[in-house]
Amino acid sequence: MKNSPSLDRIPTIIGSFIKRYHLVIYSLTVVVGVSIAIWLLYGLVGVSTQTDHPLPKRVQFDKETIEKIEGFTTPDKSTKFTLPSGRVNPFK
Repeated sequence: MKNSPSLDRIPTIIGSFIKRYHLVIYSLTVVVGVSIAIWLLYGLVGVSTQTDHPLPKRVQFDKETIEKIEGFTTPDKSTKFTLPSGRVNPFK
């Protein structure tokens, strides 16, 4: 029983262990904490994307809206841009 530590030496043994491995203990604590936070946030995002009600399958537009959409110009069509009267172009 000579090799077993006495109760008086246990704080010294723990203190020397922490002094020797404090960087490893700190790094493991940080990595585990960040991993748990990411895991919890990932679970939160997964829950928020689930819906309880189905989305509508098709959206109906009235005739007036369809005509407005078809009247939009595309970038390949050249249109002449003019400023309203009384305004100065700040980019010239």
